[in-house]
Amino acid sequence: MIGTNGERQELNAALVSMAKAGNSFALNQLWELNRGFIRSQLWKLCGSKEGYLQQHGLTMDDLENEMYFAVITTVEKYDPERGSFAECLKWYIQSRLSKVLRGEHCRLVTTEDGRRVQVSANPLDAAAALDEPAPGSEDESTTRLDLLADPDGEDAFRDVEESAATEFLCSTVQAAVADLPDRQRHVVYMHRLSEPCKSISSIADEMGISCSRVQQIERASFKTLLRDPRIRKLHDEVIGTRAYQHTGFSSWKNGGGSVEEWMIELLERKAERVAALAM
Repeated sequence: MIGTNGERQELNAALVSMAKAGNSFALNQLWELNRGFIRSQLWKLCGSKEGYLQQHGLTMDDLENEMYFAVITTVEKYDPERGSFAECLKWYIQSRLSKVLRGEHCRLVTTEDGRRVQVSANPLDAAAALDEPAPGSEDESTTRLDLLADPDGEDAFRDVEESAATEFLCSTVQAAVADLPDRQRHVVYMHRLSEPCKSISSIADEMGISCSRVQQIERASFKTLLRDPRIRKLHDEVIGTRAYQHTGFSSWKNGGGSVEEWMIELLERKAERVAALAM
């Protein structure tokens, strides 16, 4: 828990320094730390515009997710000598919100009560027929529909990408296991990677030691693997690039789980794929 406002500002400043150095985990932590502030700013600015948002197919969750880019811009532009991170973020929230709601161009209109307000000059709900010629095409035979992604093609590409990532994960884990001390490597291979996997008792009989000793060796091997830079890099990559996903209210409402549960399930699925490839 962050106690005082001063402690929050100090933590923000430290995370900004790491994020500017390319630490994606720090950037995601910065996003999580300031989400409450972001929500409060959005409700101040858009709480009375729900009708306008619905008209353009937007929700407050959509706007909140869009503010992740405001955090990125704030990290890039933040100068501690000009004020706190929150003050800088507040300005870029307003800037990003303006682009989302009004696009790159805006115009002034007079409302029924005589007020002059800015609205989008390129509204979000603009539509174009799919059978129209595609913009920039050399002839009229190519339509907008031709440029839409094929869902089956996207699934195939995703499968290939996932397969390549899993093979890389498997080769990295196998290389790390191969570098373990002899007894640790033997226990891990027999209990986790062999086909079929052997039980603790059968490994104990084979090695001439007790079951509890086999378990101790296996636990020691896991600790050794966790200290391996190759495994740490994989761990940090998964946490740093995925931990911010599935954290919104809609995800909790529709999925019924927390981000921690989702992360555990993700890591378990990866472990199952590694074990399957190693067989």
